[in-house]
Amino acid sequence: MSYNGSGTFNINSAGQPVVAGTTISSTVFNSLTSDLATGLTTALTKDGQSTPTANITMGTYKITNLGAATAGTDAVRFSQIQAGTEKLLAVTGTNTIIGSATPALTAYTAGNAFTFVVAGSNTTAVTLNIDGLGAKAITRDGTTALVSGDIVTGEVVLVVYDGTQFQVLNSNSFTNLNVSGTLSVTGVATLTAQPILSSLTASSAVATDASKGLVSVTNTGTGNNVLATSAAMTTPTITNPTVTNYVESVVAIGTVTTTNTIALTSGTVQTATLTASTACTFTMPANVAGKSFVLLLKQAASTGNGTATFTSVKFGTAGAPTITAAAGKMDILTFIADGTNWYGSIAQGYTP
Repeated sequence: MSYNGSGTFNINSAGQPVVAGTTISSTVFNSLTSDLATGLTTALTKDGQSTPTANITMGTYKITNLGAATAGTDAVRFSQIQAGTEKLLAVTGTNTIIGSATPALTAYTAGNAFTFVVAGSNTTAVTLNIDGLGAKAITRDGTTALVSGDIVTGEVVLVVYDGTQFQVLNSNSFTNLNVSGTLSVTGVATLTAQPILSSLTASSAVATDASKGLVSVTNTGTGNNVLATSAAMTTPTITNPTVTNYVESVVAIGTVTTTNTIALTSGTVQTATLTASTACTFTMPANVAGKSFVLLLKQAASTGNGTATFTSVKFGTAGAPTITAAAGKMDILTFIADGTNWYGSIAQGYTP
C-alpha cells in the first residue's frame, strides 16, 4: 500500500497486529517488508542518492541555508537577486566588447538585461558578445548605431536585449531629448543641426557659429546675444535695439545695360555702373512697408552719358532726376517704401 497519495504512509495491516506465541505468516511478513521497501524508496535521501519524480510543493514553507547558485540550472539565493551580481558582466574591449556572466549565459532571450563597467571609450559602432553566444550590436533609441563617445571608460552601462540587438538605456547621445524641468549646462554646448530655442527668459542664446543654422530664437529676458562674424538671422523681429559700429552688406551689381531688376536679398547698399550713352530702366523690388536701400550709380569711367529711370518710384516736387552725365561721376539714390509706393531722393555729382 505504501503512501496514500496525500503523503501518509499506510502500513500493510494484513495479519496485524502480531499476537505473541503465534506463527507469523510468511505472506504477511513479505507483504509488510515490500511495503516498507517501497516507502523508503519513494522518500528523498539527504545524501542526494534519489531525486524527485514530480513537483514538490513547499506548503508556504521556505528552503533555508541554500547554497549560492553557480550554474544556470541552480536554484538562486534571494541575496544573489538582491546583489544583482548575475546581471553584472565582466567585459574587455572597446568597440568589440567580450562579456562573461556568472553563472554563464546559455542563450540570448528577449528581455535579458545586463550592466557592465565600460573598459574603454568607444570610437565607432559597438558589439557585445556574452559567453561566446555571438556578437550583437549595441544600439540606442531602437536601431541607431552608437557613435564615438556614446559610452566612456568607467561608466556603468545598462543594456537590454530586444531579440535582435542590445539597446543601451543610458548612452551619452539622444535622438530626441525632452526636458520638462531646468537643464543646466556648465560647459560648452555644441549645436550641430538646426536647433530651435524659444521662450528664453533669464538669459539669451549664444550663437557662435552661423553655419549651425540657429533659428527661431525668441528672447524675452535681458541677456545678450553674442553672434559670430557673418552670423545670419532670418526674418527676425528686433524691438528697440541699440546697434553700434555696424556694416551693411554691399551688393556690386556691376555694369548694367538697358534693364536691371534690383534685388535686396544679399544687401541694401547696391552699386552699379551705367553703360556709356545707354538708357537703363531699373525695376524696383517688392514694395514692403519699411524697406529701404541705397543705390550708388556711376557713369562709365571714360565716356559717361548713360541715363536711368526707375519704375514705380515717386520723387519730390522736382520730379524724376536726371542722372549726372559726366564720365566717372556718381549719384547716390535713396529709396524707401510704405507698402504702396517707393519714394526716392538723390544726391549728385560725387567723384568716387
